[in-house]
Parts: sequence; C-alpha cells; structure tokens
Amino acid sequence: MRILTPCLIILGTFGWPSIGLADIGFNNDGFWNTSFDYGSECSMNGNDPTNSIDCNNVNTDSINWAGANRSQGSHYSEAVIAADNVNGDRGMGARFWVNDGSGQNSGEARISFPQQEKEIWLRWYQRYESGFAWAAGNPHYDKCFYIWSSGPGKNSGFGLIAEHQAGSFQVWTNVDQPLIPSSPSVTWQDVFGITSDGLFHMFELHIKVNTAANVADGIVQYWIDGVKYIDDSAVDFTTGSNNKAEALAGIGRMDFHSNQDNVANGGPAYVDYDDIEIWNTTPPNISPDGDPWIGPLNDFSGAGSIPRPDPPASVGVSFNDSIEDNNFTIPGSYDKMSMVLAKLGATSGSTKTVEYLFNSGATQAVR
Repeated sequence: MRILTPCLIILGTFGWPSIGLADIGFNNDGFWNTSFDYGSECSMNGNDPTNSIDCNNVNTDSINWAGANRSQGSHYSEAVIAADNVNGDRGMGARFWVNDGSGQNSGEARISFPQQEKEIWLRWYQRYESGFAWAAGNPHYDKCFYIWSSGPGKNSGFGLIAEHQAGSFQVWTNVDQPLIPSSPSVTWQDVFGITSDGLFHMFELHIKVNTAANVADGIVQYWIDGVKYIDDSAVDFTTGSNNKAEALAGIGRMDFHSNQDNVANGGPAYVDYDDIEIWNTTPPNISPDGDPWIGPLNDFSGAGSIPRPDPPASVGVSFNDSIEDNNFTIPGSYDKMSMVLAKLGATSGSTKTVEYLFNSGATQAVR
C-alpha cells in the first residue's frame, strides 16, 4: 500500500478584489459544507468558452468565484459534473486548470467567514488529472489552501502555508515561523504516484491559534487519507506578524486553489476539489489516532486509505439432540430458547469450538 501524499495549504499574502460577496454560514451544529451542487455547470465570471454561466450567479454555498481571472489554454476555474467525487455527496466538483510551470493557474476561489475563528477543522477531497506529473518528479511547491487571519501580509495578522516543498509536505506561518515537516516525510509521489493516479484523496487540517502573543501553544494537525503526518501543539501564529492582535483573533478566510511550480505535462491539466467541510466547533468524530476530526464522508477515506475489512460472513450453527445436558427429544415447541455464547474460537486456524448455552427450563416442550 502506498502512503498518500498531501497538497500545499497556505495562509498567505496575495491580494484579492473586493466584490462584496456573502460570507459562508455555519449551521447550528457548527459546520459548513459544499458539494458544489449548483444545479448548473458554471465557470469563473462565466469566461470559459465552453461554459458562459458565471458561478457567482448560481452558487448555493457563498463561495467567491471571482479569483484573479487567469486562464490556461482558454480554461477558467469552473464547477462541473466531471469534477465530482462519486464517493461523496455528489452534485459537482470544482475544477482548476494549471499550466506548464510558470507558477500561475486559472484563478482561486475564496471562502470568507462571518467572523474570525480561533479554531477550525477543514476537510476536502482532491485529485489530479490522471497522468499529471511534475518536472522534477515532485512539485517545487503546490498550494492548495491559503488560510488567512484577515488578509494578505504580516500587517493583517498571519498567513498559514501548508505545502509540498523540498521533498516533503510542510506547514508554516509567514516567513519567520519554522517549518513543521510531515513525519514520516511524505512526498506528492508517495500520495498520488509517479504520475497521478487520477483518484480522489482525503485531506484534513486542524488549526488552533495560540492563546497569547509569542506563546507557542497553537495547534496544527494534518491528515492525508486518514493518516496523521503533522501533529504540532507548540505553534506561535504571531511569529513574524506586524499585527499580533489580528493574528490572535483567528482565521477569517481561505483561498483555494492558488498556484504551483512546475508542471511537466505541458499544460493545461486540471486539479479537482470536492466535498469541502469546515467546522468551527469540535467535530463529533474521532480519528484513528484518537483526536477529534471531521473524518471521511460516506466512509471514503481517500484512494490510498487502508482498505476496510469486509463484514464477517454469516455463520450457520447446527445442533443435534441432545445438546449438553438439555433434552430436546420430546416432540413439540420449546420456549426459553435464547442462547448465550459461551465460547468462540475467532482466530483463523483455531481449533476451539463454538459453544452456546440455553436458559434453564428450555428443555421442556410447551406444545
């Protein structure tokens, strides 16, 4: 079984046009999610030549699809049925196009919060087009999510970056925060293959900002296909920030999918996102390593996850008269027939028998 590879998440420093679109809304249970079920395929600003419907006019999840309005080979970011994760909540998926390595793409989408959050869990599914490859085998960098306090740069808090870089998956804040490496180290090829397997993989990130400036008690945890590769509870999100109060206020927005370097395919090639879910309260599920997490949707932990065991096969047990000390030789019907499992040899190859006991009085026929 291959170890699955993470993509890059960045709390970063890029500008964005202000167009006043709505913030997302967390429900009473404390989560927001989207399967891009818009009822109609669409593209960023309606600019894709094959799809002139503007996603901002049909979306049902308050995602801002304005982006930086960049295109690759006439392709623009879009929500399409072809990007759907068939193991998820269905609907559609978000498709982003990348080029041949200049570090640009077709423009990211934005998720804005109604207020800054000090702690969040974020889970999403992502895949790369089958055959997708990097010029150096692994990406120089690949940015999935930029996660910001209130905006780009050190003057507006912090930017958290989770990325593949220098042969491993890493998370860091601003430029002054020491890198948090994946452990054990995992690369993009470990997750997706030498060239992409074309399958969806599951990613989850848990972030909690530190309690006070320069106090390193913030949390960063990161899972790929259900396996935790980053687990750091000594993070200072105010390191390097020129506005520590804003950094401590928490997370205000996320931008996905931004840019990467450098793609080998000659471009354009696509990257798909689907079934994004965010919690601002502690989710009810527990990860395999014992921590709260959102976890898999519809029991799908990603293409590289450990296969779940099949349910046990049904077992038939035959009884002969008489059983143990019970006398069932009298014809008729019996009551008190509830059986109690007394001994079970469950290990493969075991010579132990299966033994059931009957309640007292079960041997007397009632009719």
